[in-house]
Amino acid sequence: MAAARRIHTPALSEQPAALAAGWLTCSYLLAQRGAIDMGIAAPCKKTLRELLDGLCDADALGLLERDNRCDLEGHVLYLVTERIRVGRLPGPLLAAGVDPDLLEELAATAGLTDVVFVPRTAECLATYLARHPDSAAIVLREESGDASAATRENEAAARWYDERYDEIAHGLLRSTSRPQYLGGDLSPRRCRYCGRTDPETSFRDKAHAFPEQIGNKALIDRRECDACNRHFARMVEDDYAKWTLPMRATGRVTGKGLPSFKSRDHQMRIDARGPRNLAIRLGEKDPRHRLDEETRTVTLQLERQPYVPMGVFKCLVKMALAVMPEPEAGECDHLKRWILAPAHTFESYPYRPLRLLEQFLPGPMPNDQFQYALLRRRPGHADCPYLIFVLQFSNVLHQIVLPMHDQDRALIEQGHCEVPFFPHIGGTAGHVQAYGRSQARVRDLSGTAAVSGEQQSLSFRYAQRIDQPPPPAPAPA
Repeated sequence: MAAARRIHTPALSEQPAALAAGWLTCSYLLAQRGAIDMGIAAPCKKTLRELLDGLCDADALGLLERDNRCDLEGHVLYLVTERIRVGRLPGPLLAAGVDPDLLEELAATAGLTDVVFVPRTAECLATYLARHPDSAAIVLREESGDASAATRENEAAARWYDERYDEIAHGLLRSTSRPQYLGGDLSPRRCRYCGRTDPETSFRDKAHAFPEQIGNKALIDRRECDACNRHFARMVEDDYAKWTLPMRATGRVTGKGLPSFKSRDHQMRIDARGPRNLAIRLGEKDPRHRLDEETRTVTLQLERQPYVPMGVFKCLVKMALAVMPEPEAGECDHLKRWILAPAHTFESYPYRPLRLLEQFLPGPMPNDQFQYALLRRRPGHADCPYLIFVLQFSNVLHQIVLPMHDQDRALIEQGHCEVPFFPHIGGTAGHVQAYGRSQARVRDLSGTAAVSGEQQSLSFRYAQRIDQPPPPAPAPA
C-alpha cells in the first residue's frame, strides 16, 4: 500500500490563517481524488470547537462532537483523536494541532490518501520536518492591505445578504450525486414553462434542470416537456455553452465530456486531461499568451465562439425558474414566456440592462461539483431586488437579478440599484492570503445580436512546460 502524501502548513502560533489554508487544501484534494470522505484529527474533543470555529458551521461541529462524524456539503467528515479512530479513511486527513507522535499513528490509517499537517508551534513543525523532509509546504503570503480590504468586503457582503434575503432554493451537487428529480411523479404532468400537459406534449426525454455542460448529471426536471427542452438547448444553452467554454476548458469542468478549446487558426489548443491536468499547446511566440517562468504563471487571451448575450442571460433565468418554488414561480409567467420566445429581441420583454455579476475565484476549487442559491427579498426592505440567482462551478461564480417589473417597480423608476458581489469562500482571509483576490466584473448581456471575436483573459499557474514541435497546418479547403 502506497504511503499517504505529506503536506504541511506554517505553525498556527505564527500564522493563524494556516488552518484555513489546510482546510482549503483538503477541499481541493477531495475534488482531485474524487473522494467524499475526509478525516479531522484533533488532540481531543475539547479542542475541536476552538480549532474549527469559523471553518465548520455550528451544526456540523455539534454532530462531530456528538457522533464523531457529520455530512457537510456532500462530504463525510470523521473525527479522529488519540482515543477515537476509524478503520479505513479513503481520503485526506487534516491534522490540526496534534502531537507529531500521534500523527505518525494516524497516518497509518488504511486508505488514507493525504496527510495535511497544521502544527500548533514551530517546535512541532521542526520535529515533523525532521521525520518528513520531503513534505510539501503550503506557503502563505503576508496579508496585504489589498487582501484585508477583500476580506472586509466579503464579510460586508455576507451581512448585506443575511439582512435582506431568505434562501428559497439551494443545492450542491457533485458528479457522483444521486439523481434528484424536480416535480416528483405528478400525473398528469404539466410543463412548468409552456403549461401544456400530457398528451398535448410529451415528456420522454431526460431534461436537465441546469445545462449538462457545467457538470450537471443529477438535477433532472420532470416538469420540462420535450418541446421546451429542445427549445432551451437551441436558444439559450448553446449561447451559454459558447460563452463559458474558455472557463470550462481551463477549469476542467466535465459536462458531456471533457471540454477542449481550439483557436480558429488551429495554432492554440487546450485540453482537459482528467480532473487534474490541463494541456495547453501553442507557439512560443504566439501573442495570445504571456508566460512568467519565474512565477510559473501563464495568461491566455482566448477568443469566444460567436454567442448572443441575451441568450446567456436567459439561460441563467431558466435555471432559476427550474428550482423556483411556489408561490414565486407563479409570479414569473412573464419570464417563462420570455425565455420561450422564438427569437432574442428587446421587444419581447423591454427590460434592460440585463446585468451579470461575474467573479473568478483564484486557487484550487472543486471542478466536479456546482452549487446554486435562489434568494427572495424579505419584507420591509425596499433597497434591493426581489429575486437573485447565484451559480458557482469550478472557479466561476455568476449572479443575476431576475427581471421582476412589478415587484421591483420602485427600484426601476429610481433608475439605480447597487447589489454587492455575492460572498464566497474565495473571499475569506485564509484564501486571499494563499491565492490572492478574486476578480470581479459586471457584464451587460442585453445585446440581441451575435457577438464575434470577443476575448476572454485567464491567468493561472502551471506545473510543467514541455517544448514540442508546432502542430501541422490545417489542410487547405
